[in-house]
Amino acid sequence: MGIIRDLAGHVHLAYQIALGTGTSVLAELTAVWRGLELALTHGLAPLVVEVDATMVMSLLQSRASGKWEVQHLIMHIICLQQLLVVDVQHIFREANGAADHLAKEAASLQLTRVLHHNDITGVLRGILCLDKRGVPHLRRG
Repeated sequence: MGIIRDLAGHVHLAYQIALGTGTSVLAELTAVWRGLELALTHGLAPLVVEVDATMVMSLLQSRASGKWEVQHLIMHIICLQQLLVVDVQHIFREANGAADHLAKEAASLQLTRVLHHNDITGVLRGILCLDKRGVPHLRRG
């Protein structure tokens, strides 16, 4: 799950992926891969990729292959990074509220869903407005 914004913080796309079962590392790498594919398709670069999992951050920075179940994703991401200008950064989970919100909603999805800027409404729009202003997302329970 992710948000694609320009360097000024304006949202271009949000996306949710039906993942099924798997590890959090697999989910986060899948979200990065799908986000890079969408950015390439829509001509959205340069990019800053923010991940809240330190393991994923390490895998992407070192270009390590990781375990066999994620090797193909890392290779896809490396190929996409060569086509796009990409800066990978760590973000604290509290600052990743929009992606967290999308992930919770995606748990019930059967298909990938892409939302364009005008399709984003309700709670997600509110979270994104707060994110743009630098207000952290407070989580309950």
